[in-house]
Amino acid sequence: CTCHQSCCLLTQQQVQLRAIRMGLREQPYNGPPARVIETLPPKQQSMVNAARERREAGRPACVQPQHLAAPLVTRETNTEILVPADGGPRQEVQIATPEGPRQAVVPEGVTPGQQLSANV
Repeated sequence: CTCHQSCCLLTQQQVQLRAIRMGLREQPYNGPPARVIETLPPKQQSMVNAARERREAGRPACVQPQHLAAPLVTRETNTEILVPADGGPRQEVQIATPEGPRQAVVPEGVTPGQQLSANV
């Protein structure tokens, strides 16, 4: 009977969720293992690492959206960027600014280790 199968499935799900919750109390989740992170593309690696740094600093791993009653206004800042060793043309790099992290795209002709100026 489909009803009986659904009841068994839901009961098992409840048992598994309870076991997961109890396990998280004993050992909180600290993100994916390093071997998994290493297989991700650079942009996803930086996202996972940023979340880990936020957790280690005692802040939520995810930034909660905030209600914006007025338009968000940011100012552009000219900043120097050092292209990382794994960076290259058309790749996004993260830049620390006074307003928080920003993204910039490495232009054509720029090589890893080269410094460039950007408005962010």
